[in-house]
Amino acid sequence: MQRRWLWSLLFLSAIAHASVPLGKPRNPAGSKSGLFGCLQTNPYYAANFAAYPADINIAKGRQSLKPWCQNLPRAGLIHISIDLLDRDARHKPVMLRIVDSQRNVLAQTEPKIAPTGVVTTTADLTSNGDYEAVLLVYDDELKVPPETSALHIPIHVGPAGNGSISNRLVLSLVVLMLGLALILVLALPKLIPVRPNPIEE
Repeated sequence: MQRRWLWSLLFLSAIAHASVPLGKPRNPAGSKSGLFGCLQTNPYYAANFAAYPADINIAKGRQSLKPWCQNLPRAGLIHISIDLLDRDARHKPVMLRIVDSQRNVLAQTEPKIAPTGVVTTTADLTSNGDYEAVLLVYDDELKVPPETSALHIPIHVGPAGNGSISNRLVLSLVVLMLGLALILVLALPKLIPVRPNPIEE
C-alpha cells in the first residue's frame, strides 16, 4: 500500500513539473513554424509571418538570413512582412498595425488592397518585451467587424525560454508541497495505531 502511494506521488510530481511554464512558448497557439514558414491562423484567415532586421538588404537577406518567427533575438528597427494565404482576402483592403504591450501604435499601414497578398511595414521595437502585429481585413461580405476577424500575432523581442522569477517561484512551491506530501505519506502509517485484524482473532 505504501509503495503504491509513493509511485502515485512520483507520478503527480512529474505531471506538476511538466505543467509549470518555464518561459514563453516558441510558437503560441494559432501559429506553426516549419516547412511552410511561420504560419499564423485564426477562424477567419491564415498568413505567413516574417521579420527581418532593417539594417540588411531585404532582397539579399531573404537568401542569406532565415526570417524570424515571432521570437526576435534583438530590439531595433524591424521589417515585418505578412503574406495572406486566403486568395479572397487579396481582393479586400487590408491594414497592418504594430502595437506594444500597452497597445500603443508603433506602425500602421493605410487600408489598401494587396494583390500579391503581401503586406509590409517597418517598426521601431526599441526594447526587449512583448509586441503584437494585428492584420485587419475590411471584408464587407464577412459581416464581421475587422477588429473581430483581425489576425493577432504575438511578437517577443529578446531572450526566450529562460523562464521568469514568478515561474521559478511557482515551481519551487510545487516541489515544496510535493516534498511535504511525501513526508506525510511516509510518516502517517507510523502515527496511526494498527488495529488488530478481526479475522486473525
